[in-house]
Amino acid sequence: MSRTGALALLGGAPVRTAPWPAWPPVNDGIRAAARSALDSGRWAISGPVRGGPSLQQQFAQAWAAFNGVGYGVAVSSGSSALLLAMEALGIGPGDEVIVPVWTWVASASTVLRAGATPVLADVSPDNFCLTAASIARAITPRTRAVIGVHLHQSMMEMEPILELTRARGLYLIEDCAQAHGALYAGRRAGSFGHVGCFSFQQTKPLTSGEGGAVITHDPELAERVFALHADGRRLARPDPVTGLELAEGLGPMGANHAMTEMQAAVLLAQLEDSALDKRLSVTAQNAAWLDEALAGLGPLRPLIQPARLERRTVFEYIIALDPSVTAHVPSARIGVALSAELGAPWYTSDPPLHVSGLYRPGSRPRFAACAGPDRAPGDFPVAEDYAARTLACHHAVLSAGRADMADIVNAFDKVLNRLGDLEADKAGAA
Repeated sequence: MSRTGALALLGGAPVRTAPWPAWPPVNDGIRAAARSALDSGRWAISGPVRGGPSLQQQFAQAWAAFNGVGYGVAVSSGSSALLLAMEALGIGPGDEVIVPVWTWVASASTVLRAGATPVLADVSPDNFCLTAASIARAITPRTRAVIGVHLHQSMMEMEPILELTRARGLYLIEDCAQAHGALYAGRRAGSFGHVGCFSFQQTKPLTSGEGGAVITHDPELAERVFALHADGRRLARPDPVTGLELAEGLGPMGANHAMTEMQAAVLLAQLEDSALDKRLSVTAQNAAWLDEALAGLGPLRPLIQPARLERRTVFEYIIALDPSVTAHVPSARIGVALSAELGAPWYTSDPPLHVSGLYRPGSRPRFAACAGPDRAPGDFPVAEDYAARTLACHHAVLSAGRADMADIVNAFDKVLNRLGDLEADKAGAA
């Protein structure tokens, strides 16, 4: 249908002019929840008690229950969640933590903040997550933990990784910043390892602008995380004079990593009436439909999902271009052309950490001593190859209807059949 006509980038008519669903989601329930928190007189867990438990505590318990675990702590960001998890597990100087080379920078930079050394490992060509084999190759006598990232719209294949980490006595920290509510063999992402860490930053499937959470099956670990996130304090009966319920404890010295009451209110509103699960189901179904439809165009390769992944969570819908395409037109240029056709951003993935401008431990004196050896281009061939030829879009696009997904297929079809125009347009690409 869309093979005829000039590319929108070069002056032609776009495939689509209709708007896409807005993000972040705002509705009357979210507005009312935020207003109620503002009017309550308690804006933080460190403020005086006004009636029942803080919204932060209510959300922490609700999020733990949603994920099928017993304990949760709501914190200020996904980065805080990872750092607190490592500190609660006793990971620090002299320890190594295995991290996928293809992930957001915080998965590795928080290891440095804990005083430990990140050890980068390559990823699976199937779904760009860590594998048991890549972890095994990175293990040394100093390895204490693995931060396994469920990336883009997939999860790690859990069984072999659990078997390996248990056999080698390693902590498994699940980085679920992009995998809220994903279902694998009947369980949620974050419920398999010693601890699961989440981000609620603005782009995430569940968001409060910023924010994070730590979940675990271990009550003692949860207690340590709580103390670490609240300057070493613990929950206690409210003080009769001040009304404060955070009291001095005998646990570890902590810092302030607390979530605000307004953030917790916004998050709780999004969990009401199974709203999150319903939205995740829509995006997962649309992603599966797109996989099949786009693969039918030829030079596109969707992710190959683990056999026991029952429902993916789409943070970014990602697809790989065949090398025969990117040999002539860079993926970034194709993304610009798709964005012009669809009115929504299609973009290249973040680069692997060893070639990322965001991951530079040597730029901070406190991190240089535990940074580990320098790595060069070519050291992680799978991540480097696929990062150079993948395109992604935000999950909000996939919360639209099936007819809207057909627009995406038509736009890919049009652009792929006009690659010669992009290749010839040297001035525009420069």
